[in-house]
Amino acid sequence: MSTVLSPPRRLLSASFVSQVGNWLTFTGLAQHVQSHYGSAATAAAFVTQSLPSLLFVRAVVERIPPSLRPRVYYLTQIGLAVLSLSLVIGTPLPYVLVFFALSALLRGIANPLYMALVGEWVPSQDRSAIYISLGAIGSVTLALSPAVGGVIAIAFGLHWLVVIDAASFLLGLAILRTGPAWRPASGPSRPDEPPSMFTLRGLFGRPPGLTGSRAQALTAWTWLSLIGAAVNAVELPVFALIHHFDTRLFGYALSCYGLGGLATLFLRRYVADREQLLPWLSGGYLVSIAAWVFGGDVGAYAGFFGAGLTYGLLNGVLRGLLDRSAQAGGVDAVPLWAWANQVVIVSNLVVYGVATAAFAAGMAPAIGGLVLVGLCLAFVAQSIRVVFRPAVPSVSIR
Repeated sequence: MSTVLSPPRRLLSASFVSQVGNWLTFTGLAQHVQSHYGSAATAAAFVTQSLPSLLFVRAVVERIPPSLRPRVYYLTQIGLAVLSLSLVIGTPLPYVLVFFALSALLRGIANPLYMALVGEWVPSQDRSAIYISLGAIGSVTLALSPAVGGVIAIAFGLHWLVVIDAASFLLGLAILRTGPAWRPASGPSRPDEPPSMFTLRGLFGRPPGLTGSRAQALTAWTWLSLIGAAVNAVELPVFALIHHFDTRLFGYALSCYGLGGLATLFLRRYVADREQLLPWLSGGYLVSIAAWVFGGDVGAYAGFFGAGLTYGLLNGVLRGLLDRSAQAGGVDAVPLWAWANQVVIVSNLVVYGVATAAFAAGMAPAIGGLVLVGLCLAFVAQSIRVVFRPAVPSVSIR
C-alpha cells in the first residue's frame, strides 16, 4: 500500500473513509435519539458533544509533547473505533450522551494532530491545495453520508452503522500507519508554558506569537466560522418556509452543495497560496448566499452549489495562510489548529443559541437570511484587510 499511495493521497484517503463512517454514525444516532427520546434529548446530545471539546481539547493538545503526537493520534483512532463498537451492546440515553461527549473529545484531540501530520508529509508550497482538498472531502461526505446513513439505519439497523464507523477509523489508521514515518523529534520552541486552562486566556485566547498583518487571518477565520454556523442555523427554516422544499428537494439542494465542494478539487491548484483572491472568493460566497436565500428555486440550487464551491476554497486558502503564518514565526502549528477548531465550536454554540431564541420569538426566516448576508459582508471587509494591510517583516513570538 505504501508504494501505491503518495503521502498527500494517503492523507486524503484516510480523511475520506474516517469522515464517511463518522457522519453515518452521527446522523443515524441523532435520528435514533430524536425518535426514541425526543427533541430535548437531541438538544442534550448536541450540548454534551460540544462542551468537552470546548473546555478540554485545547488544554490537552497544548500539553502533548511533540515526540508523543503520533502515538496519541493513533490511540485516539483506536479509542474512537472501540467507542463506536460499544454501541452494538445498546443505546440507552445516558450512555449515548457519554458516547457523544467522549467521541467528540477524542476527535477534537485528533484533528490538530492530523493537521500536524499534513505539515510533516506535505511540502509547504503544496499545503494550501491539500487543505482545499480536505475541505472538499468534508463537503462531499456531509452532503452524502446523512442520506446513505438513513437508508442503512432503516434497512439494516443502527448496529451496522456503528460497525462501519469503527471499521472506518481502523482503515484510516492503517492507511496512515503504513505511510512514511511520522516522528517529529521536537517542535518549535515556546517561551512560556501553556496558560492555565482555568483562565479565560487559557480557554479562549488566541495563539500567542501571531501578530501584525498575519493576525488578520485569525479574525477572518472567526468570521468564516460564524458564517458557517449561521448557514446551518437558518438552513432548514429557509428551505422549509421560504422555498417550501420537501425532504426530497432538500436532499437535492444538499447534493448541490456537495457538488460545489467536489468542484474545489479541480480548482485547488489555481487558488492555493493566492491570498489575493480572498476578497473575490468572499464576494462570490456573499453572492451565492444571497441567491440561495432570496433567488427562488433556481437560486436555491445554484446558490448552494456556489456556496459549497466558494466556502471550500475560502477554508483552504485561510488554512494555508494560517499555516504559513505559524511557519514564518516559528509558532507551533498544533495549538493553532486546536484554537481554529475551538473557534468553530464556540461559533456553533453561540449562533445556534441565538438563532433558536430568535426563531422561538417569531423571527422570520428572511430576517435570518439578511443577518447571514450581513455576516458575509463583514467577512468580505475582513478579507480585504487581510490582503491589503501592509505586511510586517515577520511573525514574532511574544
